[in-house]
Amino acid sequence: SLIAFFHSSKSSTYKADGRKLHIQYGSGAIDGFLSNDIISVAGITAKNQTFAEVTSESGLSFIFGKLDGIVGMAFPSISADGVQPWWNNLVDQKLVAENRFSFYLSKVPGDQRSALVLGGINQKYFTGPMNYIPLKNTTYWLINWDDAYVNNQKLNICNNDCTTILDSGTSLIAGPATSIMVSKELKA
Repeated sequence: SLIAFFHSSKSSTYKADGRKLHIQYGSGAIDGFLSNDIISVAGITAKNQTFAEVTSESGLSFIFGKLDGIVGMAFPSISADGVQPWWNNLVDQKLVAENRFSFYLSKVPGDQRSALVLGGINQKYFTGPMNYIPLKNTTYWLINWDDAYVNNQKLNICNNDCTTILDSGTSLIAGPATSIMVSKELKA
């Protein structure tokens, strides 16, 4: 999810929506109301975007994040209150070169090189071929995967049949306790 700071009183294009909103996440929840405005990120401007203005939050990730609102990149089928997701507005309004986005997440804590690339990929962030994995459905970014690895060591918890959700907005890694318990010999 994309986190931003917003003051409706400072916007001449703000439109009140007013619907109340509650979203429960795995590590907390947010409450607020829906609003509509123009949203610009990295020089890309989407018109008529509905988003949540957050009035209260629970869970450490939200408290430490100090967010004012949330604009998701979920599939429309699971978007809160049927709101058209920001990414879909970018595609529908032909504001991106390609109907794909990508993330680069640095392994170094505090590293500012992490990036969200809108409308394509940036080849400076990876080497080797790009592998595409089919989605299991269009609710979550749900895929099959073969196994988990720590320090290039296969954990053998999946038997080549795991399902996982790729979620840029999540603040936790979850799974059945019997599958995700890691041996003390494997030091991350």
